[in-house]
Amino acid sequence: MKPAPVKRKKNREDALYSKPEPDGSEAVMRVKSAQGANLYMLEDTSADTELYELPKALRHVLLIRPGSYVIAGRYNSPTSKVVGEISHVLLKQQIDHLVQSGKWPDNFASVEDGSISTASKQLAEDEEQKTTIVEEESSDDLPENTNRRHWDVQESSSEDESDES
Repeated sequence: MKPAPVKRKKNREDALYSKPEPDGSEAVMRVKSAQGANLYMLEDTSADTELYELPKALRHVLLIRPGSYVIAGRYNSPTSKVVGEISHVLLKQQIDHLVQSGKWPDNFASVEDGSISTASKQLAEDEEQKTTIVEEESSDDLPENTNRRHWDVQESSSEDESDES
């Protein structure tokens, strides 16, 4: 008997349009790095990092990048290095909903001029910093590629002018 196929469309709609909130056994966490094989190193509010897995229902639905925020729950008795499972990947609207409902952890939000700067704004600032770093690097800093033949280009326009006169 074949296993039931994952309903990707329904999972995608749930991931994009639902308003998930962490229950008693779940917590909001930040993704530190992807470890491969659908395993992610997550950081909780106390800056402890542990290994969590992405369930099969969410594997091809959303892209999880370092710096993203997720809702994850711990297993009752972890038997391996994997201590829990990611239940939701949080998008900007969902983060804003958690901030408004007061369920967003204080360690993941910073206060600026009396207003809360949400994690989505922090992610956007990180992206801007990364792009400015890439733009500052120029091709002059790169070493010459030794796998390509180097051609000496001589300007023939000055020789043509002297021949014409």
